[in-house]
Amino acid sequence: MAVIALLSAKGAPGCTTTALGLALRWPRSSLLVEADLAGSSIMAGYLRGELHPTMGLVEVATAALRGKLDVDMLLEQSLRLERSTAGSATTMVLPGIANIVQATSVRSLWGELGSVLNTLSSGGIDVIVDVGRVGIGAEDRSPLLAQADLLVTLAGSSLPQVHATQQMSVQLQKQYTGADSQLSPLGLVVVGPDRPYSESEIATACGLRLLGTLPWDSESAGVYSDGAPAGRKAHTRPLNRSLTALAEGLHLAAQQRRTALAGGAEAGGVR
Repeated sequence: MAVIALLSAKGAPGCTTTALGLALRWPRSSLLVEADLAGSSIMAGYLRGELHPTMGLVEVATAALRGKLDVDMLLEQSLRLERSTAGSATTMVLPGIANIVQATSVRSLWGELGSVLNTLSSGGIDVIVDVGRVGIGAEDRSPLLAQADLLVTLAGSSLPQVHATQQMSVQLQKQYTGADSQLSPLGLVVVGPDRPYSESEIATACGLRLLGTLPWDSESAGVYSDGAPAGRKAHTRPLNRSLTALAEGLHLAAQQRRTALAGGAEAGGVR
């Protein structure tokens, strides 16, 4: 059971690419929520221009205003994606807003959406939220972020990326790290380490727990961002192998945090 939010501070470290790649390889059935206020990119990219103007986040926000938002309605507004891996798990995507102009239409949605997503995860479908850059309307989405099991910051390894991530991590730690830092939801994934800084250097500089790394693999990334052909041996590409390992690691980390929080609550400590 997990709700995992992916966010970034600057540039293009690959939030959407990572979120989509994880959702397609998640150990359980998954729902990918496009919560990036810059606008949806999966429909135009990965799905090669397949548009569903009557489905997605705006319709969910309208239902919430009418008091009709629940798990069934959320799933009705989601599209099923084809997974390349065998098994019974499924992947769905809730399309985001078309562009930043529509951001005001979902401004009041985030808290209620977070509650419904947690209900969904308790029912057997884990949730991955593509938040995108937190500099764009992050304060509006804080009610959603507060309900996530993990807040995973993605960062590149260039100096501007590291600096921006370091500044953002200071604010995140003020908001989401309580007295017991072991129960903090915050973590870091480095995309393209050693360009030039290593993942350990970046984690130390930002004060975040390192949850994994992803290689710089533009050919594989193009499949998720632009809908490029995957190729017959796509599963052996560096990015795809790393995404599989990262999915398993994040799934385990979210489970461990939920277990620790439940134990603390039973003992009269963490709530």
